[in-house]
Amino acid sequence: MTRVISESFGSLADTPEADEIEIRASWTPTTPDLAPHLHAWAHLMGSVAGRPALPEGVTPLRARRAGSGS
Repeated sequence: MTRVISESFGSLADTPEADEIEIRASWTPTTPDLAPHLHAWAHLMGSVAGRPALPEGVTPLRARRAGSGS
């Protein structure tokens, strides 16, 4: 993970400070089933975005798709 903090000066002094976080990942799956990898990546992105983890034993409700007839 890389963290970058920028602070402007001179003619750009009025520009607000900015923070950036860069996350890189590289892996080689050993099976064609990518679902566990995508699930882990989605979990990481949710954690980084500040989404709270669900308590153990709690199942998330799935969004209904438009036109599902329900």
